[in-house]
Amino acid sequence: MSIFGRSHLVLLLMLVTSCSHEQPASPPTKDAPRIACMSPALTAMLLELGVGDHLVGRSSFCRVPGDDLPVVGDLLEVNWESLVRTNPSHVIVQASPELLRGDVVHVAQSRGWTLLAYPLADASDITLAMESLPRDLDLRGDDHASASASAAAFNSRLEEQMSIREPAISGNRVLLLTPGPQMLGWGSETYLG
Repeated sequence: MSIFGRSHLVLLLMLVTSCSHEQPASPPTKDAPRIACMSPALTAMLLELGVGDHLVGRSSFCRVPGDDLPVVGDLLEVNWESLVRTNPSHVIVQASPELLRGDVVHVAQSRGWTLLAYPLADASDITLAMESLPRDLDLRGDDHASASASAAAFNSRLEEQMSIREPAISGNRVLLLTPGPQMLGWGSETYLG
């Protein structure tokens, strides 16, 4: 074999052996939900419930310890390859059930995933989602008891905070700012307005 042929053979072998042979995750079981969450708010709620160890996928906006979970998409963009590879038992989105994307519904049904949708439009939606998540995720035993207790404590704190009455703001304009690495602002001309 010529030197030219050997070098191509070596190069080919290097390329073949360096390719990833990653296999999709094992099939989900009823005992341990595998959760792909496409909403930062719902991911924060899952962490509050103490079920963060069941997360297998997140949106690029989610803040999770370590940030090493695969990004599977959000309400507008879905990374289908990553979502299928994580093989979740539950996919959670922040939307009204009637506004779910047809492709997400179809793939979830064809793969046997439970698709959960929570609108989170106001405090009552948040309270309902916190109460529903332990049941909707099919949590069992200590996981269910602990998550339910965390939900009750969270909802109690939320109710307490909602009962505090602040003086009304006069005028018709409000600018809401949040701290962080980059200052964020919301108003009537933004997606949250």
